[in-house]
Amino acid sequence: MQLIWIASLFFAVVIALFAVQNTTPVPINFLVWRLEAVAASALVLAAAALAALLTYLLGLGREIRHRRALRAERATIREQEALIADLRARVSDLEQQVGGRELGVGSRGPESTEPAPSADSRASDLAPPRPAQSLD
Repeated sequence: MQLIWIASLFFAVVIALFAVQNTTPVPINFLVWRLEAVAASALVLAAAALAALLTYLLGLGREIRHRRALRAERATIREQEALIADLRARVSDLEQQVGGRELGVGSRGPESTEPAPSADSRASDLAPPRPAQSLD
């Protein structure tokens, strides 16, 4: 960013030097307009000012688009954070339900007569099967 400012300052100095050295009046013809005896320095300074204004306006439009996009992204982030908080709360509730079942408290109705599985049997259900060992 500093490089842009340095280049802009250098360009402004060059334009100012050109304007100071070229004060001779010249006729101006632009489309249907005609001006007589306009100083070349005034013409150069006016053109540079118009170019600076146009550059500013184009940059302003880009900045407005970036700010709108940033605002939309922040809204999306807030929505996603709320969703994450809801999901974490659901996970916590489910973990508490599973923890209650492990302690023998839970939703097993009176019709169920088989015992609740132990933690060791559940771990062995999740483990991959072991290869058969030979008795050689």
